[in-house]
Amino acid sequence: MMFMPFHWPQTVIQTLEDVGKMTIPLSMILIGNLLAEISWSDFRQYIKNVYIWTSTSFKLLVFPLSLLVFIFLHIPYPLLVIAILTAGMPSAPTTTVYAQKFGGDASFASFGVLLTTILCTLTIPFLYLLIHYLYPYF
Repeated sequence: MMFMPFHWPQTVIQTLEDVGKMTIPLSMILIGNLLAEISWSDFRQYIKNVYIWTSTSFKLLVFPLSLLVFIFLHIPYPLLVIAILTAGMPSAPTTTVYAQKFGGDASFASFGVLLTTILCTLTIPFLYLLIHYLYPYF
């Protein structure tokens, strides 16, 4: 749409922007609704699930730490910090929307978003401190 030879009317542009701004709040409402409907037995089952812990550790630690090899290439510090911290962000809330839409286990996806969001409060500072202390040595 950006490369078309004509300009869209302001009403169309505003409508598309408004729909885009609704995506995250609506997905958060869906996640909250699905988490509220999870029974305690399902919640305990999700906590014991090895797959969710493996995927969470890969999402929050392994993938961001794999970017540390770029320290050896003398990448500028701000760029390296942005790349590593962005890679270590929690799972997108829209994964729940896609799970709901395409017949997946939406409550499991909601729990994954919840878990990565809670654990990123620990892993993001850890990643930043690690980068901060390692970068001057390379």
